[in-house]
Amino acid sequence: MNFILSILLNLIIFLSYFQSLESSVLIERKLNSLELKQEYQDLILDYINRVGSYRDWESVRSIKLDGALYNNENVYEVSLIKKYPNKVRLVARKSGKQFPQLIQIQNGNTSYYSIQYLDGTIKEIDPIFDLSEETNLMPKLMHLLTNNIENMSVSKNQDAQNSVVYDFTINDGTAYSFTLNKNTKSITEYSIKKNGTGLDFELKGEIKSSRLKYPRQVIYSSSKGSTKLIFKKFDVNVGIPEYLFQKPKNRISI
Repeated sequence: MNFILSILLNLIIFLSYFQSLESSVLIERKLNSLELKQEYQDLILDYINRVGSYRDWESVRSIKLDGALYNNENVYEVSLIKKYPNKVRLVARKSGKQFPQLIQIQNGNTSYYSIQYLDGTIKEIDPIFDLSEETNLMPKLMHLLTNNIENMSVSKNQDAQNSVVYDFTINDGTAYSFTLNKNTKSITEYSIKKNGTGLDFELKGEIKSSRLKYPRQVIYSSSKGSTKLIFKKFDVNVGIPEYLFQKPKNRISI
């Protein structure tokens, strides 16, 4: 019996290793197809290995992040949840208060933006964030590498000697730019240009959940201004009910 258990255990270890290797090969093949120099491929692979393997992230079906949001000198408690395959919900409230709550939902291509008050009143508002680019659960660069990148170019960051900038587009014409630090093997900033609008993200620090790492601080900038998010807690594969991503009831237009 012990012999059989030992064989089964070794088989499980081998299969886990093989699946992890297969995932790494998938990304390496994509990088090779983009005809990058080996040193630039290696930097991306080092980044991916540091934040969590592709296989680890692929197994994630939900994410919950709790922290604080800073906007126009105001501080809010914030909770950001994501659910596979393309659902995001952000709830923000004044620090120390339960209501009113700012609620933004992205469910596939459908968005809802509202404020909920203590008496249950729900009012429609203009969006604060564009959550359409936040529906992926795994890190953005990893997600794009395993999907639809068409071409990629690489340049040295003129302002930072130890950084490399990766520019590329995907098949719908959206352009991305990621800056990787060669020393820390981390993404320090990235930008998105889509349909004539631009979004910029500055990333600092990390927060962990098991082997996975997520930026601790995100500064989100657009033509409407900038907002800072600082996360204090990061959980994965938690139970998140579907109704949280549905259209709020009894909406009242402002």
